[in-house]
Amino acid sequence: MSSKEIIINDIKVNYLISDNFQADEAIIFLPGWNSPAEIFSNQVKVDNLLAINLPGFFGSEKPKEVWGTSNYADFLSEFLNKLNIANPILVGHSFGGAVALRYASKNSVKKLILIGAAIVRTKTSKTRIYYLGAKILKILAPWLAKKMRQAFYNKIGSRDYLESGEMAGIYQKVIREDSQSYLKEIGNTPVTLIWGEKDLDTPLTQAYLIKERLHKGQLYILVDAGHYCFLDNKEEFVKIFLKETL
Repeated sequence: MSSKEIIINDIKVNYLISDNFQADEAIIFLPGWNSPAEIFSNQVKVDNLLAINLPGFFGSEKPKEVWGTSNYADFLSEFLNKLNIANPILVGHSFGGAVALRYASKNSVKKLILIGAAIVRTKTSKTRIYYLGAKILKILAPWLAKKMRQAFYNKIGSRDYLESGEMAGIYQKVIREDSQSYLKEIGNTPVTLIWGEKDLDTPLTQAYLIKERLHKGQLYILVDAGHYCFLDNKEEFVKIFLKETL
């Protein structure tokens, strides 16, 4: 794999690409929030892999505005067009899975492979109470609202938010964006779901919910694996991935 850079709409983007890469056989990987492209490319050795460090992470410049998930999907469209890549196998983990789904809802892909994809973002009663309280505090005591927000994310175990720094505004936006409605937009696109049995970030129940809404969907469950199932059960994951991409 070689590390390269490209400018997309005035944003410098870093990506990894296989030696002897062939665009017509492209496998595109989108990592999760605050995860590097290497986390996947170092584990799965396949030809024609291109793994992108999404804007804001690991060598790719931060968007100049507060992006949502669809902005990242639009970015992906510009990126692939610039490299003359069409109809790829598109792979997304966690947040990258939500971006991949939204891209596939408007663009042709050979296959969509979603790994612990953060597609279901429906608010729980706990988060509804939090957001209501935060809105009130923002008006009455902005400094206290910020402290409450940090305490809330600490309590629910979301280190992503606290570690996001300059990306916190984008993070707050994307975690509220449910992508389930885009499942009906991908038609007969083949979709492979790969999930960790013990995923706590995107629970297995979400995988079943997603599969029910697909025309052509296959679900693989990796035993004793969590959100990073391709790390926790690498051997089984690679077998499945090669089967689904060759």
